[in-house]
Amino acid sequence: MNNFSSKSLMRLLLVVLVCMTMTLVAVAQSTTDGAISGTVADVQGAVVPNASVTVRNIGTNAQQTVTTDGSGYFHVLHLQPAAYEVTAGQKGFASFKATNVVVNVGSTTELSPRLSPAGSAEVVEVVGQTPQINTTSAEFATGVDETQIKNLPINGGRWSNFVLLTPAVVSDSNGFGLV
Repeated sequence: MNNFSSKSLMRLLLVVLVCMTMTLVAVAQSTTDGAISGTVADVQGAVVPNASVTVRNIGTNAQQTVTTDGSGYFHVLHLQPAAYEVTAGQKGFASFKATNVVVNVGSTTELSPRLSPAGSAEVVEVVGQTPQINTTSAEFATGVDETQIKNLPINGGRWSNFVLLTPAVVSDSNGFGLV
């Protein structure tokens, strides 16, 4: 009897462990926000550890500050889709500033700040940005803006007509346009 109860206890603990692991994986995925990440380096390409990186939402002024790890890498999570200003700095280096860094839903925007020596009075300000192509992860979420929706080949130009083309999506049986 004692052997049976220890086997049952081990099975129960295994089930709990698997459930907790699955919960953590589900929480880590988000389809409503994005992130900014990259590696801070000097002008010669050497990484800058313990650099301070501040990400500020231009529209709301909300900001997050992180510190780079030993390899100069930073990752700022849970950012609402918007345009951001990113500043990076470290003692002995001039600060780096990039404005209009766009964060999209479900994707990570890569940015690689380069810090010049402190004696330099030059401030680098990035105001334009090329389209972001995610080459580092298997994320597949794409943002669809108003112009893209208007240009869709659908009847009546309503987004709900386009949504109905998605597999397993059906129209509300009450006819109120809900899906």
